Order: sequence, then C-alpha cells, then structure tokens
Amino acid sequence: MSAVTTSRTDGVFTIVFTNPDQGNILTDTWVREMRAALAEINDTDRCVLMRAEGKNFCFGGDVASFAVDDPAARLRDLAGGLHDVLEQLALLHIPVVQAVQGWAAGGGFSLSLASDITIAGTSAKFKAAYNGIGLTADGGLTFNLPRRTSTQLAFDMLLTDRVLDANEALARGLIARIVDDAALETEAHAIATRIASNANFATRRVKELLRHSETATYAHQLAHETDAIADAAEHVDGREGVAAFLARRTPTFNR
Repeated sequence: MSAVTTSRTDGVFTIVFTNPDQGNILTDTWVREMRAALAEINDTDRCVLMRAEGKNFCFGGDVASFAVDDPAARLRDLAGGLHDVLEQLALLHIPVVQAVQGWAAGGGFSLSLASDITIAGTSAKFKAAYNGIGLTADGGLTFNLPRRTSTQLAFDMLLTDRVLDANEALARGLIARIVDDAALETEAHAIATRIASNANFATRRVKELLRHSETATYAHQLAHETDAIADAAEHVDGREGVAAFLARRTPTFNR
C-alpha cells in the first residue's frame, strides 16, 4: 500500500501522505517513497505543498517496529531515513508549505516544523510524545523547536509531553495561519499557488536570505540583501516587475 502520492499543478508540487488508517505513521515505506517523491522535483516546480489524508497529519514513528531484538539498530535505521528526507527538504531552493490537521505527534511533530510556511486546521495538536515511551527526540526537533519558539518551551514539551493546540501553536510561532479544517486543503493549495505565481528568481533568493539570517551577522545580512536585490533587479523578472508597476499593469513573470 502506498504511503505517499505526488501531483504537479500550476507550479505546485504536492506530496500527500496516504496512510490515514494508521495515522500516516513514519514507516520504511514512507521513507522510501518520500525520498523518491522529493527526487521528482524539477525546475518547473515553484513551491512544494505537503499534506496528509484523514483526520491526523502524522502520529510519528512506527512504534510497533521498535520492539525488536536490536532496537538501537532499528532506530538508527528509521531515524536515519527520516533525517535523510528532512535533509532533502532542507536543501530545496523553493518554498515548502505544509497543511496540518489533527495530531502532529512525535516524528510527525518534527516533520510539521520542516517547512517554510505551516498552515494548521482548527483541530491541529502538537505533541513531542517521545518522553512517554522513554526515548529522545529525532527529526530535527531539538534543532527546530527552540529556534521557532524558545529553549524553555522546548524543554517543557520534550520533558512533560505538553500539548499545544492550534491557537497556542500560532501564538508561539510554530505555525503561520489557522483555518477551518474543511478549508485547510483549499487554503494551503491557494497559498502554494500564490507563491508559485511569484517571480521564481526572487522567491528563491528570499528563501536563501531568510535561511542565511539564522547564522549571519547584521552587517553580513545587509550585504547579502544588497547583492540579492541588485541581482533581482537585473533579472528579466525584476525588469518586468518594475515596468509593470510603472505601467500599472499585472506583471508577466518568466518563472
């Protein structure tokens, strides 16, 4: 049974988790199919949209598969596969949008942070869940969570299994927007399509700038911004954007 499907429409490359009966858990099949899905992305794609079928985004790892004679080897294999997928995502030059509904727990919580823009349904709930089974976090959770929120909240969630609902996740900066569950898929796709309609050169440079800002000094960031806006102005889309603005018409970007 497939765990992941893909489609491509209007510059949006959509990845859907398709195992809702098991809470879209992270299995070896999911890892294999996600690797293949991300490898499909090409220069015609302007934005990635990830979403899940069913009531829940992702319950996390396949805990039943941990009960083996050599659990260390099993966890190294599964966590390593998940981390390969996350590194593939992190290396993308185009924005990643995610739609999250219901539970994003364990590795699913980690995965929910592996995007540039996360849209949540009103039913969304975020939980680390590792503490309850005596394990430590994976999926980049100890890296992304304190950077999105605070080290104190990361300790709280990782050590007490505190649950954040959609409203608190928004207040804490874990997600960008909340919409009704019934509108989640439509709204997330509309956002991804809006991004895909932008000048692709500028969109890629914005993502690059924001990622660079995490480690740059203020002076270095200003220098990178100068280079980026100069390069964008020289690009065919930058020239078109300025010309369209002055002519009071909608720009036609090369994309």
